[in-house]
Amino acid sequence: MTDLKKQTIVKSIRFEKELADKIQKMADENQRDFTKQVRFMLLQYIQMKENK
Repeated sequence: MTDLKKQTIVKSIRFEKELADKIQKMADENQRDFTKQVRFMLLQYIQMKENK
């Protein structure tokens, strides 16, 4: 049986406290955890850049 899960890579990043707080607030409002919120934001940004 083939593995259907996407390959993932763990990266770490340092955020200023204010930025991390804003991201956490957005995550809470959208019922996501911090990691999923950051992933969502990055995917949206990439999509915006690709659709210029």
